[in-house]
Amino acid sequence: MHRGNAKVIIATGGTGGHIFPGIAIAQALLKKGIEEVLFLGRENSLEERVVKRYGYSFKGISSSGIMGKRWRHKIKGTVQVGLGIGQCLNFLKYYRPSLALGLGGYTSVPALLAAKCLGIPTVVHEQNLIPGIANRILGNWAKRVCLSFKETTLYFPREKCVITGNPVREEIISVHRERRGKRLRVLVLGGSQGAHPINKAFLDTAKRLRGLQDRISITHQTGERDYIWVKNSYERMGINVHVVSFIYDIAKAYAKTDLIIGRAGATSLAEITALGIPSILIPFPWAIHQHQFYNAKRLASAGAAILIEQNRLNGGVLAENITNFLENGHLLESMSKKALSLASPLAGEKIATLCESIINSNRF
Repeated sequence: MHRGNAKVIIATGGTGGHIFPGIAIAQALLKKGIEEVLFLGRENSLEERVVKRYGYSFKGISSSGIMGKRWRHKIKGTVQVGLGIGQCLNFLKYYRPSLALGLGGYTSVPALLAAKCLGIPTVVHEQNLIPGIANRILGNWAKRVCLSFKETTLYFPREKCVITGNPVREEIISVHRERRGKRLRVLVLGGSQGAHPINKAFLDTAKRLRGLQDRISITHQTGERDYIWVKNSYERMGINVHVVSFIYDIAKAYAKTDLIIGRAGATSLAEITALGIPSILIPFPWAIHQHQFYNAKRLASAGAAILIEQNRLNGGVLAENITNFLENGHLLESMSKKALSLASPLAGEKIATLCESIINSNRF
């Protein structure tokens, strides 16, 4: 155990894929006896809402994405990152954390750069098989780089790399999935911000499967932008679907799911493999370095998922796959076992133990 009081900051934000691993690590750190965990992210954002919902302290900072933006946005983003570094320097001098942990994304950059300037040890966690730009840069200065996949060591100094897996929240690890009943329970997820192409394709899918409503139960997370449109579309078609903009209690939803249709963010895949849920994955095609495609390909190659690239996505393809599951129930059981074989349920514990070790060694 560490000696004395220890505080850890976690810099995360942008999407649930960065936020939820941070929550999982925070849960593991507090179990280790860490005095306090505080999150850094954007004000009035998804990360602030989620973090506060879990009861953790939150500090808003200025930051913005730069990669893949037009030049005007790059200039604005660079200014915001500079402001964020200044904010973090002032705050970290006052807060005096024992360690700073970055989960990737642009919010990590000012937080970990400020920590580095103040001599605070830093740790980076990369969720995806192909790392993002922020983590590639920050990983060169970090004490350790925690990775979800062995293949990712190619992108970082090998001596700093530790294969931990992608951490999953306690409430998901402890889920007991309900046994399948008469209906195939399908959960459609477009990620924390929704996905218009998936929403559009699945509306057509539901229409094609209308005659099988007594054999299928559907929950559809749309994202805020498409919620009204999707909900009204189902109502006009006379199709009974549970439509929500965002699912906060995803553990409860997973417990009642036989098949997931959605994107291939690393955090979502860590959760569904931990629970052995079969999936149909449609990677976000414009992700930098195509990391979602490689995430999905890994599951598909193991027989744990079906990979459909977005340029091949339509209602007919999804309806065909769902009908195949209805007619061949053993496929779900086989895919479930293969998904479980890819899980890393102790990832949060491993990262927390590593952070504790660094904190201890930095005290002497």
